[in-house]
Amino acid sequence: DMDSVIKEIERDRERARLSISGDIPFEVKNLFRTTLVIVESPNKARTIAGFFGRPQSRLEGKLMAYEVPLGDRLLIITASLGHILDLVTDRGFFGVLNGDKFLPIYDTIKTCIKSSEQHTDVRYLKSHCDGEIRDKIDIVDGAKKIVFQVDEVYIATDPDSEGEKIAYDLYLLLRLFSDNIKRAEFHEIRPTAFRQAIEKPREFNINLVKAQMVRRILDRWVGFALSRVLWKQFGKNWLSAGRVQTPVLGWIIEREKATREKKGELILRINGYVVRILTDNVQTAQKVAENINSAKIYLSSSSIEEIIPPPPFTTDTILEEAWTKFRMDAKKVMMILQDLFEYGLITYHRTDSTRVSDAGKFQVARPYIQDKFGNELFYPRTWGTGGAHECIRPTRPIDEVGLRNMITAGVIEFANPQNAIKLYSLIFKRFIASQMRSVRVKKETLFIELPFFNFEKEVIIEVLAHGFDLIYRTFTIFNREEGIKIEKIRYRKVPAVPPFTQG
Repeated sequence: DMDSVIKEIERDRERARLSISGDIPFEVKNLFRTTLVIVESPNKARTIAGFFGRPQSRLEGKLMAYEVPLGDRLLIITASLGHILDLVTDRGFFGVLNGDKFLPIYDTIKTCIKSSEQHTDVRYLKSHCDGEIRDKIDIVDGAKKIVFQVDEVYIATDPDSEGEKIAYDLYLLLRLFSDNIKRAEFHEIRPTAFRQAIEKPREFNINLVKAQMVRRILDRWVGFALSRVLWKQFGKNWLSAGRVQTPVLGWIIEREKATREKKGELILRINGYVVRILTDNVQTAQKVAENINSAKIYLSSSSIEEIIPPPPFTTDTILEEAWTKFRMDAKKVMMILQDLFEYGLITYHRTDSTRVSDAGKFQVARPYIQDKFGNELFYPRTWGTGGAHECIRPTRPIDEVGLRNMITAGVIEFANPQNAIKLYSLIFKRFIASQMRSVRVKKETLFIELPFFNFEKEVIIEVLAHGFDLIYRTFTIFNREEGIKIEKIRYRKVPAVPPFTQG
Protein backbone atom coordinates (compact mmCIF):
# COMPACT_ATOMS: atom_id res chain seq x y z
CA ASP A 1 0.00 0.00 0.00
CA MET A 2 1.90 3.04 -1.33
CA ASP A 3 -0.27 5.56 0.58
CA SER A 4 0.58 4.07 3.99
CA VAL A 5 4.30 3.99 3.12
CA ILE A 6 4.21 7.67 2.14
CA LYS A 7 2.39 8.57 5.40
CA GLU A 8 5.00 6.70 7.46
CA ILE A 9 7.84 8.55 5.68
CA GLU A 10 6.14 11.88 6.39
CA ARG A 11 5.77 10.99 10.08
CA ASP A 12 9.47 10.11 10.28
CA ARG A 13 10.41 13.43 8.65
CA GLU A 14 8.22 15.33 11.14
CA ARG A 15 9.83 13.52 14.10
CA ALA A 16 13.30 14.32 12.73
CA ARG A 17 12.39 18.00 12.31
CA LEU A 18 11.07 18.25 15.88
CA SER A 19 14.14 16.49 17.21
CA ILE A 20 16.52 18.89 15.43
CA SER A 21 14.55 21.92 16.61
CA GLY A 22 14.51 20.64 20.21
CA ASP A 23 10.72 20.55 20.43
CA ILE A 24 10.60 16.87 21.53
CA PRO A 25 10.83 16.68 25.35
CA PHE A 26 13.73 14.62 26.65
CA GLU A 27 12.50 11.70 28.75
CA VAL A 28 14.55 9.47 31.01
CA LYS A 29 13.08 6.10 31.87
CA ASN A 30 14.08 4.82 35.28
CA LEU A 31 15.23 1.29 34.53
CA PHE A 32 16.51 0.54 38.05
CA ARG A 33 14.91 1.58 41.34
CA THR A 34 16.11 1.59 44.91
CA THR A 35 13.45 0.48 47.37
CA LEU A 36 13.41 0.73 51.16
CA VAL A 37 11.17 -1.73 53.00
CA ILE A 38 10.59 -1.30 56.74
CA VAL A 39 9.31 -4.26 58.76
CA GLU A 40 8.99 -4.69 62.53
CA SER A 41 11.67 -7.20 63.50
CA PRO A 42 15.29 -7.84 62.44
CA ASN A 43 14.52 -11.57 62.04
CA LYS A 44 11.82 -10.76 59.50
CA ALA A 45 14.14 -8.34 57.68
CA ARG A 46 16.89 -10.99 57.41
CA THR A 47 14.41 -13.67 56.32
CA ILE A 48 12.96 -11.54 53.51
CA ALA A 49 16.38 -10.38 52.32
CA GLY A 50 17.55 -14.01 52.26
CA PHE A 51 14.79 -14.94 49.81
CA PHE A 52 16.51 -13.10 46.97
CA GLY A 53 20.18 -13.93 47.43
CA ARG A 54 22.93 -13.32 49.93
CA PRO A 55 22.22 -9.85 51.35
CA GLN A 56 24.88 -7.31 52.24
CA SER A 57 24.46 -5.73 55.66
CA ARG A 58 25.00 -2.03 56.18
CA LEU A 59 24.85 0.22 59.23
CA GLU A 60 23.26 3.64 58.76
CA GLY A 61 23.94 5.43 62.02
CA LYS A 62 22.61 2.90 64.55
CA LEU A 63 20.17 1.29 62.12
CA MET A 64 21.05 -2.08 60.56
CA ALA A 65 19.79 -2.70 57.03
CA TYR A 66 20.15 -5.46 54.45
CA GLU A 67 20.69 -4.88 50.72
CA VAL A 68 19.86 -7.40 48.01
CA PRO A 69 18.98 -7.07 44.30
CA LEU A 70 15.44 -8.00 43.26
CA GLY A 71 14.74 -7.81 39.54
CA ASP A 72 14.76 -4.14 38.57
CA ARG A 73 15.20 -3.05 42.18
CA LEU A 74 17.91 -2.73 44.78
CA LEU A 75 16.04 -3.79 47.89
CA ILE A 76 17.03 -2.31 51.26
CA ILE A 77 15.26 -3.91 54.22
CA THR A 78 15.37 -2.70 57.80
CA ALA A 79 13.35 -3.04 61.01
CA SER A 80 11.62 -0.56 63.32
CA LEU A 81 11.99 -2.85 66.36
CA GLY A 82 8.32 -2.40 67.22
CA HIS A 83 6.67 0.89 68.15
CA ILE A 84 8.60 4.12 67.65
CA LEU A 85 6.31 6.46 69.62
CA ASP A 86 4.21 6.23 72.77
CA LEU A 87 2.13 8.57 74.90
CA VAL A 88 4.11 10.80 77.24
CA THR A 89 3.42 10.76 80.98
CA ASP A 90 4.25 14.34 81.97
CA ARG A 91 1.76 16.31 79.84
CA GLY A 92 -1.99 16.76 80.19
CA PHE A 93 -4.10 13.97 81.67
CA PHE A 94 -1.71 11.01 81.47
CA GLY A 95 -0.38 12.18 78.10
CA VAL A 96 -3.57 13.68 76.60
CA LEU A 97 -4.34 17.41 76.46
CA ASN A 98 -7.99 18.17 77.13
CA GLY A 99 -9.18 21.44 75.58
CA ASP A 100 -11.66 21.94 72.77
CA LYS A 101 -10.71 18.41 71.73
CA PHE A 102 -8.54 15.60 73.04
CA LEU A 103 -4.95 15.84 71.81
CA PRO A 104 -2.61 12.92 72.61
CA ILE A 105 1.07 13.84 72.96
CA TYR A 106 3.67 11.33 71.72
CA ASP A 107 7.42 11.04 72.10
CA THR A 108 9.99 8.47 71.05
CA ILE A 109 10.38 5.36 73.20
CA LYS A 110 13.55 4.99 75.26
CA THR A 111 14.70 1.54 76.41
CA CYS A 112 17.02 0.49 79.22
CA ILE A 113 19.17 -2.24 77.62
CA LYS A 114 19.88 -3.99 80.91
CA SER A 115 16.32 -4.23 82.28
CA SER A 116 14.33 -3.79 79.01
CA GLU A 117 12.19 -1.16 80.79
CA GLN A 118 10.67 1.36 78.37
CA HIS A 119 9.58 4.95 78.88
CA THR A 120 9.15 8.15 76.89
CA ASP A 121 10.80 10.31 79.59
CA VAL A 122 14.57 9.88 79.44
CA ARG A 123 14.96 11.60 82.83
CA TYR A 124 12.75 9.00 84.49
CA LEU A 125 14.60 6.17 82.76
CA LYS A 126 18.02 7.49 83.76
CA SER A 127 16.95 7.41 87.41
CA HIS A 128 15.80 3.77 87.05
CA CYS A 129 18.36 2.36 84.61
CA ASP A 130 21.80 1.09 85.53
CA GLY A 131 23.25 0.94 82.04
CA GLU A 132 22.88 2.05 78.42
CA ILE A 133 19.67 3.70 77.22
CA ARG A 134 18.63 3.49 73.58
CA ASP A 135 16.28 6.00 71.98
CA LYS A 136 14.06 5.05 69.03
CA ILE A 137 14.98 8.42 67.50
CA ASP A 138 18.18 6.65 66.38
CA ILE A 139 16.07 4.35 64.19
CA VAL A 140 14.22 7.33 62.73
CA ASP A 141 17.49 9.16 62.02
CA GLY A 142 18.96 6.10 60.31
CA ALA A 143 15.80 5.63 58.26
CA LYS A 144 15.88 9.29 57.18
CA LYS A 145 19.41 8.85 55.79
CA ILE A 146 18.35 5.81 53.78
CA VAL A 147 15.15 7.49 52.57
CA PHE A 148 17.26 10.25 50.96
CA GLN A 149 19.03 7.56 48.91
CA VAL A 150 16.02 5.59 47.60
CA ASP A 151 13.27 6.07 45.03
CA GLU A 152 10.43 4.55 47.04
CA VAL A 153 9.57 3.44 50.57
CA TYR A 154 7.28 0.59 51.61
CA ILE A 155 6.25 0.24 55.24
CA ALA A 156 5.41 -3.44 55.76
CA THR A 157 4.71 -3.76 59.47
CA ASP A 158 2.29 -6.38 60.81
CA PRO A 159 -1.29 -6.41 59.40
CA ASP A 160 -3.09 -5.49 62.64
CA SER A 161 -3.94 -2.29 64.53
CA GLU A 162 -0.57 -2.19 66.31
CA GLY A 163 1.28 -2.67 63.03
CA GLU A 164 -0.87 -0.02 61.35
CA LYS A 165 -0.03 2.50 64.10
CA ILE A 166 3.70 1.76 63.74
CA ALA A 167 3.40 2.18 59.96
CA TYR A 168 1.52 5.47 60.22
CA ASP A 169 3.99 6.85 62.77
CA LEU A 170 6.86 6.02 60.41
CA TYR A 171 4.99 7.65 57.54
CA LEU A 172 4.53 10.88 59.53
CA LEU A 173 8.18 10.89 60.60
CA LEU A 174 9.57 10.24 57.10
CA ARG A 175 7.11 11.96 54.74
CA LEU A 176 9.11 15.22 54.66
CA PHE A 177 12.03 13.29 53.16
CA SER A 178 10.12 11.31 50.52
CA ASP A 179 6.90 11.82 48.59
CA ASN A 180 6.74 8.14 47.64
CA ILE A 181 5.87 6.25 50.85
CA LYS A 182 3.40 3.39 50.61
CA ARG A 183 1.85 0.78 52.89
CA ALA A 184 2.54 -2.87 52.07
CA GLU A 185 0.72 -5.75 53.72
CA PHE A 186 1.40 -9.48 53.65
CA HIS A 187 0.12 -12.29 55.83
CA GLU A 188 2.84 -14.83 55.19
CA ILE A 189 6.57 -14.29 54.80
CA ARG A 190 7.09 -15.91 51.40
CA PRO A 191 8.75 -14.51 48.26
CA THR A 192 5.49 -14.52 46.30
CA ALA A 193 3.51 -12.82 49.09
CA PHE A 194 6.26 -10.21 49.50
CA ARG A 195 6.39 -9.42 45.78
CA GLN A 196 2.60 -9.08 45.63
CA ALA A 197 2.65 -6.75 48.64
CA ILE A 198 5.04 -4.26 47.04
CA GLU A 199 3.42 -4.58 43.60
CA LYS A 200 -0.01 -3.84 45.07
CA PRO A 201 0.45 -1.40 47.98
CA ARG A 202 -2.57 0.01 49.77
CA GLU A 203 -3.51 3.19 51.60
CA PHE A 204 -2.89 3.59 55.32
CA ASN A 205 -5.95 2.46 57.28
CA ILE A 206 -6.68 5.49 59.45
CA ASN A 207 -9.53 3.73 61.24
CA LEU A 208 -7.14 1.03 62.47
CA VAL A 209 -4.73 3.75 63.62
CA LYS A 210 -7.51 5.53 65.51
CA ALA A 211 -8.60 2.25 67.11
CA GLN A 212 -5.08 1.67 68.43
CA MET A 213 -4.82 5.24 69.70
CA VAL A 214 -8.14 5.04 71.55
CA ARG A 215 -7.21 1.69 73.08
CA ARG A 216 -3.83 3.03 74.23
CA ILE A 217 -5.41 6.17 75.71
CA LEU A 218 -7.99 4.05 77.56
CA ASP A 219 -5.16 1.89 78.89
CA ARG A 220 -3.58 5.03 80.31
CA TRP A 221 -6.70 6.68 81.66
CA VAL A 222 -8.29 3.61 83.20
CA GLY A 223 -5.05 1.98 84.31
CA PHE A 224 -3.28 4.99 85.79
CA ALA A 225 -6.40 6.44 87.42
CA LEU A 226 -7.59 3.16 88.98
CA SER A 227 -4.10 2.29 90.14
CA ARG A 228 -3.82 5.56 92.06
CA VAL A 229 -7.16 4.85 93.74
CA LEU A 230 -5.76 1.48 94.87
CA TRP A 231 -2.57 3.11 96.16
CA LYS A 232 -4.58 5.60 98.20
CA GLN A 233 -7.00 2.96 99.48
CA PHE A 234 -4.47 0.31 100.48
CA GLY A 235 -1.25 2.27 100.83
CA LYS A 236 0.58 -0.10 98.46
CA ASN A 237 2.14 1.60 95.45
CA TRP A 238 2.82 -1.68 93.66
CA LEU A 239 -0.89 -2.44 93.15
CA SER A 240 -2.22 -1.88 89.64
CA ALA A 241 -5.48 -1.96 87.67
CA GLY A 242 -6.28 -1.57 84.00
CA ARG A 243 -8.74 -1.55 81.11
CA VAL A 244 -8.27 -5.28 80.52
CA GLN A 245 -6.72 -6.33 83.81
CA THR A 246 -9.64 -5.25 86.01
CA PRO A 247 -12.52 -7.04 84.20
CA VAL A 248 -10.34 -10.14 83.78
CA LEU A 249 -9.73 -10.11 87.52
CA GLY A 250 -13.52 -9.98 87.92
CA TRP A 251 -13.88 -13.06 85.70
CA ILE A 252 -11.29 -14.89 87.77
CA ILE A 253 -13.11 -14.04 91.00
CA GLU A 254 -16.45 -15.23 89.58
CA ARG A 255 -14.86 -18.42 88.27
CA GLU A 256 -13.21 -19.02 91.65
CA LYS A 257 -16.62 -18.76 93.32
CA ALA A 258 -18.08 -21.22 90.80
CA THR A 259 -15.28 -23.73 91.40
CA ARG A 260 -16.27 -23.96 95.07
CA GLU A 261 -19.37 -25.86 93.99
CA LYS A 262 -18.29 -29.49 93.76
CA LYS A 263 -19.48 -32.42 91.69
CA GLY A 264 -18.45 -36.03 91.47
CA GLU A 265 -16.46 -37.53 88.60
CA LEU A 266 -16.28 -41.24 87.92
CA ILE A 267 -13.51 -42.40 85.59
CA LEU A 268 -13.81 -45.86 84.04
CA ARG A 269 -11.47 -47.62 81.66
CA ILE A 270 -13.51 -50.06 79.60
CA ASN A 271 -11.64 -52.09 76.98
CA GLY A 272 -8.92 -49.44 77.08
CA TYR A 273 -11.45 -46.68 76.39
CA VAL A 274 -11.68 -43.94 79.04
CA VAL A 275 -15.22 -42.99 80.07
CA ARG A 276 -15.74 -39.92 82.26
CA ILE A 277 -19.07 -39.61 84.06
CA LEU A 278 -19.98 -36.39 85.86
CA THR A 279 -22.42 -36.83 88.77
CA ASP A 280 -24.25 -34.34 90.95
CA ASN A 281 -22.02 -35.13 93.93
CA VAL A 282 -19.07 -37.31 94.90
CA GLN A 283 -21.31 -39.65 96.93
CA THR A 284 -23.14 -40.72 93.76
CA ALA A 285 -19.84 -41.29 91.97
CA GLN A 286 -18.63 -43.40 94.89
CA LYS A 287 -21.82 -45.46 94.94
CA VAL A 288 -21.62 -46.13 91.18
CA ALA A 289 -17.97 -47.14 91.53
CA GLU A 290 -18.78 -49.57 94.36
CA ASN A 291 -21.56 -51.21 92.31
CA ILE A 292 -20.07 -50.99 88.82
CA ASN A 293 -19.23 -54.71 88.63
CA SER A 294 -22.93 -55.53 88.96
CA ALA A 295 -23.95 -52.96 86.36
CA LYS A 296 -25.33 -53.95 83.00
CA ILE A 297 -22.88 -52.62 80.40
CA TYR A 298 -23.55 -53.18 76.72
CA LEU A 299 -23.39 -51.68 73.23
CA SER A 300 -26.41 -51.10 71.01
CA SER A 301 -27.98 -48.85 68.36
CA SER A 302 -25.33 -48.78 65.64
CA SER A 303 -25.12 -46.02 63.03
CA ILE A 304 -22.77 -44.91 60.26
CA GLU A 305 -21.62 -41.27 60.29
CA GLU A 306 -19.16 -38.94 58.64
CA ILE A 307 -16.75 -36.99 60.83
CA ILE A 308 -15.41 -33.80 59.28
CA PRO A 309 -11.97 -32.52 60.27
CA PRO A 310 -11.61 -29.57 62.64
CA PRO A 311 -10.88 -26.18 61.02
CA PRO A 312 -7.33 -24.76 60.96
CA PHE A 313 -6.08 -22.98 64.05
CA THR A 314 -6.88 -19.44 65.12
CA THR A 315 -4.99 -17.67 67.91
CA ASP A 316 -7.34 -18.81 70.67
CA THR A 317 -7.56 -22.43 69.49
CA ILE A 318 -3.79 -22.88 69.11
CA LEU A 319 -3.27 -21.50 72.63
CA GLU A 320 -5.84 -23.93 74.00
CA GLU A 321 -4.51 -26.95 72.10
CA ALA A 322 -0.86 -26.21 72.92
CA TRP A 323 -1.73 -26.12 76.62
CA THR A 324 -3.83 -29.30 76.42
CA LYS A 325 -1.22 -31.32 74.52
CA PHE A 326 2.11 -29.87 75.65
CA ARG A 327 1.34 -27.76 78.74
CA MET A 328 2.86 -24.74 76.98
CA ASP A 329 1.70 -21.47 78.49
CA ALA A 330 0.31 -18.64 76.38
CA LYS A 331 3.42 -16.45 76.57
CA LYS A 332 5.72 -19.25 75.42
CA VAL A 333 3.36 -20.24 72.59
CA MET A 334 3.09 -16.66 71.27
CA MET A 335 6.88 -16.26 71.33
CA ILE A 336 7.35 -19.45 69.32
CA LEU A 337 4.59 -18.46 66.89
CA GLN A 338 6.30 -15.10 66.36
CA ASP A 339 9.57 -16.88 65.52
CA LEU A 340 7.82 -19.29 63.16
CA PHE A 341 6.12 -16.36 61.42
CA GLU A 342 9.32 -14.34 61.10
CA TYR A 343 11.14 -17.32 59.60
CA GLY A 344 8.40 -17.55 56.99
CA LEU A 345 7.14 -20.93 58.19
CA ILE A 346 3.56 -19.97 59.12
CA THR A 347 1.04 -17.26 58.27
CA TYR A 348 0.35 -14.35 60.61
CA HIS A 349 -0.57 -15.82 63.98
CA ARG A 350 -2.75 -13.10 65.51
CA THR A 351 -6.03 -13.96 63.84
CA ASP A 352 -9.59 -15.01 64.61
CA SER A 353 -10.21 -16.26 61.07
CA THR A 354 -10.25 -19.89 59.89
CA ARG A 355 -10.26 -18.84 56.22
CA VAL A 356 -7.87 -20.68 53.90
CA SER A 357 -6.58 -18.97 50.75
CA ASP A 358 -6.14 -20.67 47.40
CA ALA A 359 -2.39 -20.63 48.02
CA GLY A 360 -2.90 -22.62 51.21
CA LYS A 361 -5.20 -25.13 49.54
CA PHE A 362 -3.38 -25.70 46.26
CA GLN A 363 0.26 -24.78 46.92
CA VAL A 364 0.65 -26.25 50.42
CA ALA A 365 -2.04 -28.84 51.16
CA ARG A 366 -2.54 -30.44 47.74
CA PRO A 367 1.09 -31.33 46.93
CA TYR A 368 1.67 -32.74 50.42
CA ILE A 369 -1.54 -34.80 50.51
CA GLN A 370 -1.01 -36.08 46.97
CA ASP A 371 2.53 -37.15 47.83
CA LYS A 372 1.78 -38.75 51.20
CA PHE A 373 -1.77 -40.08 50.91
CA GLY A 374 -2.90 -39.85 47.29
CA ASN A 375 -5.03 -37.37 45.38
CA GLU A 376 -8.30 -39.08 46.38
CA LEU A 377 -7.88 -37.87 49.99
CA PHE A 378 -7.45 -34.20 49.01
CA TYR A 379 -10.65 -32.30 49.80
CA PRO A 380 -10.10 -28.50 49.67
CA ARG A 381 -12.09 -26.37 52.11
CA THR A 382 -12.13 -22.59 52.48
CA TRP A 383 -13.47 -22.58 56.08
CA GLY A 384 -14.89 -19.07 55.79
CA THR A 385 -15.12 -16.16 53.40
CA GLY A 386 -13.98 -12.57 53.24
CA GLY A 387 -11.70 -10.64 55.54
CA ALA A 388 -8.04 -9.79 55.18
CA HIS A 389 -6.77 -12.36 57.65
CA GLU A 390 -6.24 -16.05 57.13
CA CYS A 391 -6.03 -18.97 59.51
CA ILE A 392 -2.75 -20.01 61.11
CA ARG A 393 -1.24 -22.42 58.60
CA PRO A 394 2.12 -23.49 57.17
CA THR A 395 3.38 -21.51 54.20
CA ARG A 396 5.11 -24.47 52.54
CA PRO A 397 4.51 -28.24 52.34
CA ILE A 398 7.25 -28.88 54.88
CA ASP A 399 6.34 -31.22 57.73
CA GLU A 400 8.01 -31.91 61.09
CA VAL A 401 10.82 -33.91 59.46
CA GLY A 402 11.59 -31.07 57.06
CA LEU A 403 11.70 -28.50 59.86
CA ARG A 404 13.94 -30.74 61.96
CA ASN A 405 16.36 -31.06 59.03
CA MET A 406 16.42 -27.28 58.56
CA ILE A 407 17.27 -26.79 62.25
CA THR A 408 19.95 -29.51 62.16
CA ALA A 409 21.52 -27.92 59.07
CA GLY A 410 21.64 -24.54 60.83
CA VAL A 411 19.33 -22.85 58.33
CA ILE A 412 17.17 -21.53 61.17
CA GLU A 413 17.64 -21.36 64.93
CA PHE A 414 15.21 -21.42 67.84
CA ALA A 415 15.79 -20.81 71.55
CA ASN A 416 14.00 -24.11 72.22
CA PRO A 417 14.04 -26.19 69.01
CA GLN A 418 11.99 -29.08 70.42
CA ASN A 419 9.11 -26.83 71.46
CA ALA A 420 9.22 -25.07 68.09
CA ILE A 421 9.07 -28.43 66.28
CA LYS A 422 6.17 -29.65 68.42
CA LEU A 423 4.14 -26.48 67.89
CA TYR A 424 4.86 -26.31 64.16
CA SER A 425 3.96 -29.98 63.74
CA LEU A 426 0.65 -29.37 65.52
CA ILE A 427 -0.17 -26.46 63.18
CA PHE A 428 0.93 -28.40 60.12
CA LYS A 429 -1.05 -31.56 60.88
CA ARG A 430 -4.20 -29.65 61.82
CA PHE A 431 -4.05 -27.63 58.60
CA ILE A 432 -3.39 -30.63 56.36
CA ALA A 433 -6.23 -32.50 58.09
CA SER A 434 -8.58 -29.57 57.37
CA GLN A 435 -7.97 -30.12 53.64
CA MET A 436 -8.54 -33.88 53.67
CA ARG A 437 -11.54 -36.12 53.18
CA SER A 438 -13.94 -36.76 56.05
CA VAL A 439 -13.76 -40.05 57.96
CA ARG A 440 -16.65 -42.50 57.73
CA VAL A 441 -17.12 -44.40 60.99
CA LYS A 442 -19.45 -46.89 62.61
CA LYS A 443 -20.84 -45.79 65.97
CA GLU A 444 -22.68 -47.61 68.73
CA THR A 445 -24.09 -46.42 72.03
CA LEU A 446 -22.46 -47.61 75.24
CA PHE A 447 -25.02 -48.14 78.02
CA ILE A 448 -24.22 -48.41 81.75
CA GLU A 449 -27.28 -49.34 83.81
CA LEU A 450 -27.76 -49.65 87.57
CA PRO A 451 -31.01 -49.60 89.54
CA PHE A 452 -30.23 -46.06 90.72
CA PHE A 453 -28.13 -44.76 87.83
CA ASN A 454 -28.12 -44.78 84.01
CA PHE A 455 -25.51 -43.49 81.60
CA GLU A 456 -25.09 -43.63 77.83
CA LYS A 457 -22.42 -42.42 75.46
CA GLU A 458 -21.85 -42.72 71.73
CA VAL A 459 -18.56 -44.43 70.87
CA ILE A 460 -16.79 -45.14 67.60
CA ILE A 461 -16.17 -48.84 67.13
CA GLU A 462 -14.78 -48.92 63.59
CA VAL A 463 -13.35 -46.72 60.84
CA LEU A 464 -15.02 -47.64 57.55
CA ALA A 465 -13.16 -45.15 55.33
CA HIS A 466 -10.06 -43.24 56.36
CA GLY A 467 -9.48 -39.57 55.71
CA PHE A 468 -7.98 -36.81 57.83
CA ASP A 469 -7.44 -39.29 60.70
CA LEU A 470 -4.33 -40.54 58.89
CA ILE A 471 -2.52 -37.38 60.01
CA TYR A 472 -4.64 -35.84 62.81
CA ARG A 473 -6.97 -38.10 64.78
CA THR A 474 -9.63 -36.43 66.90
CA PHE A 475 -11.33 -39.57 68.22
CA THR A 476 -10.61 -42.87 70.00
CA ILE A 477 -11.76 -46.30 68.84
CA PHE A 478 -13.70 -48.44 71.31
CA ASN A 479 -12.39 -52.00 71.08
CA ARG A 480 -15.26 -54.47 71.36
CA GLU A 481 -13.54 -57.59 70.05
CA GLU A 482 -13.17 -59.35 73.42
CA GLY A 483 -16.45 -58.40 75.01
CA ILE A 484 -16.73 -55.63 77.60
CA LYS A 485 -14.20 -55.54 80.39
CA ILE A 486 -13.79 -52.89 83.10
CA GLU A 487 -10.07 -52.40 83.65
CA LYS A 488 -9.88 -49.46 86.04
CA ILE A 489 -12.24 -47.52 88.28
CA ARG A 490 -11.71 -44.35 90.26
CA TYR A 491 -13.76 -41.42 91.44
CA ARG A 492 -13.01 -37.99 92.80
CA LYS A 493 -14.49 -34.66 93.80
CA VAL A 494 -14.12 -32.01 91.09
CA PRO A 495 -15.18 -28.36 90.70
CA ALA A 496 -18.47 -27.79 88.88
CA VAL A 497 -16.44 -25.69 86.42
CA PRO A 498 -12.65 -25.89 86.02
CA PRO A 499 -10.57 -22.94 87.23
CA PHE A 500 -8.78 -20.69 84.75
CA THR A 501 -5.19 -21.76 84.14
CA GLN A 502 -3.97 -19.39 81.41
CA GLY A 503 -4.62 -15.82 80.37
